[in-house]
Amino acid sequence: MGNIFRFLLVLPCITLLLYSCESEIENEIQSSTEKLNLSGLESDSLQLESYELSEMTDELKALKERIDELKKAKTRSVASSNYSQYFSENMWAIRELPFTLSTGGGYLSCTGWGQRVTYEGYNPGSYGKFYVQIPSSITGIPYLIYSNYSKTRLAVGHYTSNPESKILLAMSSNSTTGAMDSWDIIPATNNPGTYVLQNELYLGQGSSGSWWDVFNYVVDIQANNVGFSQYTQRAQQEFTITPDAVFTLKSLEFINPYSATVTQRENVSIKRAITNSSSQFIRENLVFEKAIQEDSYFKEEKGIAFKVPASDMLFARPTVTLGEIDLVPNASIPIDTKYQPNVRRVMENTLKHIEPVKVSPRTKLTVTYYFKEYDVSVDYVATIEYKEKDKDARIAKLPGRWSGRIHVDEISDVDLEETNLDTQQSVKRRVNTRNASQSSPIILKK
Repeated sequence: MGNIFRFLLVLPCITLLLYSCESEIENEIQSSTEKLNLSGLESDSLQLESYELSEMTDELKALKERIDELKKAKTRSVASSNYSQYFSENMWAIRELPFTLSTGGGYLSCTGWGQRVTYEGYNPGSYGKFYVQIPSSITGIPYLIYSNYSKTRLAVGHYTSNPESKILLAMSSNSTTGAMDSWDIIPATNNPGTYVLQNELYLGQGSSGSWWDVFNYVVDIQANNVGFSQYTQRAQQEFTITPDAVFTLKSLEFINPYSATVTQRENVSIKRAITNSSSQFIRENLVFEKAIQEDSYFKEEKGIAFKVPASDMLFARPTVTLGEIDLVPNASIPIDTKYQPNVRRVMENTLKHIEPVKVSPRTKLTVTYYFKEYDVSVDYVATIEYKEKDKDARIAKLPGRWSGRIHVDEISDVDLEETNLDTQQSVKRRVNTRNASQSSPIILKK
């Protein structure tokens, strides 16, 4: 009976203790949940920063009219001494093919439609692919640039909370009208092989305030943020275009003989001797042969960074005729040169000439034959192609400058020294061998 009484006294204490512990646990859970919810809300507020497409204002429309007037007097809105004659053709070759846009070791990247384009310090894979469409010239739009990941056009945008802070934005839909999505892609002024992404509808008034001082904004990287600024030839405004597609070499042609340079060096001499100790005339073929080195260097003009694997195709180098560059195909010129841009190739060749002679009795004959040696440079253009199944091949051109050392066999005068074996007297003279042949050799008399 006493034990039951004591149990009844302790039971309320145990119940109170359990209730207290349960309350503490619930409070801890609630506190933790609230903290997690707050953290999630803060994270969401950072991630859900909203963007909007920018539109043409009356001020921008007025500037556009002015700059259109300026363009009538200029071939390009941004002058460039590196504007390749093949650039438009090459852009046509890569239309709708994915490529990367890189600068300073980083890449432009877009994670989807409605998202701003960012700058990453690494290759972002599929997020870092873009492509262009080239509308009809009557539209006045040079290029439309797309994110390959979102399949939507790039346009000028801004933060909803700050319309003055412009960004590069992938549109949510290609059916959107009024977007500032017209682009020109222009070779950089002083950095060959890089290009400026210039928006055709986002314009600014120059610092002078002059009616003519109007400019197009270009894509710019500042503090790893992608925005816009006036073109000032900063490296962060200039991008390398690297297509994914692998092109192959199709042909090579040397061009523009009027701009070639030909510099003659000292002639290469080859000396040979023959002794006739008999009392009769003898006929002999003197073989003038010498191993020499010749080089070949294709300096490719920097442009779109096409991927072109090494090819085993061989080509004949240019030659020189009577001191002038000769680009006409000639069966006598060896086909021995590979197209390896920006790599100097040294080739081991052999100069060889055979001269028939008829030597007088009791005479030693020493003959010196000469080859001309030239340093030559001339323009070239390599044609590359990309083949897709059931489609016409895409053709691009890679211009450049070839230079090399060549040898030419066109000197018909040889130096002779005749020594009489009986009197030891020597006579030196020069003989023209132009008409010498097996049936009519050079005849040397005592």
